[in-house]
Amino acid sequence: MRYLEKIIVLVLVLFVLLRFFIASKFISTSIVFFTLLLSIIYLFFGFALQNQIRLRDIFKTISYSNISALKILGTIFSGLVLALVCIYSLFKFMSWPFADQGLTIALQSLLAVVLVVLIKLYFNKRSFSKTFLIRLFVIGIIGFIFYVLPANIFLELLPRIDFTA
Repeated sequence: MRYLEKIIVLVLVLFVLLRFFIASKFISTSIVFFTLLLSIIYLFFGFALQNQIRLRDIFKTISYSNISALKILGTIFSGLVLALVCIYSLFKFMSWPFADQGLTIALQSLLAVVLVVLIKLYFNKRSFSKTFLIRLFVIGIIGFIFYVLPANIFLELLPRIDFTA
């Protein structure tokens, strides 16, 4: 599933870069689709992704034998937070309403998750994987960049799409 996440992110970055040069409904729709796909993966499979459980082993009880219930609950919450950061970053990119308010809530929640992970990592070096922490930082930095940009920056930078045609 990590490969699927990487492919989705690479395709999403490609469409975002294309959107800066080409005004197309297809590109905008693809950005929305791949962002929603990434957020669905984080929302529904985030606990498996962050606990390094393979997709085919999700329904096997042996996969969860070494994972505490508290860690599973924490990764479920962090998957929800990562999905929210993705969704509200999309809101900001597409200049949809309530992007700043949603990003504020999502980034504050992400900060709480990062603090808990850093505390757990400090006391127990093997409790969380470093890829999980890297994922939190990368998504958090992207969300923070979208948060600090002015609301109308993408309206000024992106070419206009004629939706009437």
